[in-house]
Amino acid sequence: MVLSIFVFISFLTISLFYMQHKVLSVVENTFLFLIVLIININAAWIINEELNLINTPATPIPYTAFILDRSLIFPMLFVIQFNLLYRYSAIKRWFGITLLFLAGFVCLRFLAVQLGVYTYEQWNFLYDAGYTLILQFILFYVFNMYRKITLRKVML
Repeated sequence: MVLSIFVFISFLTISLFYMQHKVLSVVENTFLFLIVLIININAAWIINEELNLINTPATPIPYTAFILDRSLIFPMLFVIQFNLLYRYSAIKRWFGITLLFLAGFVCLRFLAVQLGVYTYEQWNFLYDAGYTLILQFILFYVFNMYRKITLRKVML
């Protein structure tokens, strides 16, 4: 059951990305996806394996759901979020979109905990929200720096 739910959520995020109006180019979307993927895999490794704050099951089906969440759903939601952010210029909309996606990430993590994909040992949903918010700020900074560098290269 857990695998079918996470496969459905993966399919839903990919479909949402495919159907949405993309403001960012293919290269920018790929850059965002890869940066989130790299940061999230390394953070998950440190949090899960090194610090043992979150436990993941050893059985194959819940672990596959964990891999889908970590490596596909989480980065794709960030790409969808940034396409929405750069579509609008109003600060109120940016704040609203950021809070909406932050709530979505925490709800997704709550679902994963309830289905047994994660077991929190010394971790809670507030830490998840903090991690996601920090990751959003890091990604925003890195992406703006990337845009400045590529714009400078094009202008020369």
